[in-house]
Amino acid sequence: MMPEIEILFSKAADETNNFTGIEGSVFVKYPKALRVFRLMSGKDQRSFATLIGKNQQWVSAIERGFIHGINEPEAEKIASLISKMNLRKVGLAEITQLETEIAGRGMFEGEYAKKMALRAAGRNSVRSAESQKPTAQEEKIAAVLQKNGIDFQMHKPINVGKITFVCDFLVGKRPVIMEAKHLTTKYRTKALIAELAYKALRIKRFYPNAKVVAVINRDATMARSEKTILQEEFDSLFFEDELEKLASEISSSEFER
Repeated sequence: MMPEIEILFSKAADETNNFTGIEGSVFVKYPKALRVFRLMSGKDQRSFATLIGKNQQWVSAIERGFIHGINEPEAEKIASLISKMNLRKVGLAEITQLETEIAGRGMFEGEYAKKMALRAAGRNSVRSAESQKPTAQEEKIAAVLQKNGIDFQMHKPINVGKITFVCDFLVGKRPVIMEAKHLTTKYRTKALIAELAYKALRIKRFYPNAKVVAVINRDATMARSEKTILQEEFDSLFFEDELEKLASEISSSEFER
């Protein structure tokens, strides 16, 4: 299967007559194609965002599909700014290599998510998280687990390679690693989902037998694509009003075995 970046490159090339005429229509039709032009500019997300009058979080959200579309006036403005850049001329076979090259300089898709997760994994952050008072959401989860006779550890550090994450709940021997987040504003939600997805990927890499579970509030301001990301990266996704269901599955399934 052709890598997504090559598919986007082909679509962008067709829409712009092999990049000879960049118009807003390419971003209206294919928002994620912004990634192609960023790579051709040789910039990381943060630097590229500055050049088009945006922030790094917005660029990351577009490239990952968190934001579904770009309106026409905004797309035209971005196209005009990109047209003034000195884009590197590359072919289909070179675009993946270019992405790898930029990644090798520490500039990669998901930069914000990784920085957030690594910041949370810092020594001082780990100590702080271990001793942090449980949130209202965590207290609800703890109460349900206790009610159902399920042993757990809260704010438990786990090593994922050379870094340490503090998971909200650690249950059983398999184990079940649970992350609980109360998602509120759109901006904050996008940042937290990106961070959660990165943590889930990292945890499953080093604990392949673990069950990684996310618990969020049902009224979270979240796009369908964002929910899909959580469902894809976590083994199970529960809402706060499904805690009894979560406890039942832990008790009756192979979660703890």
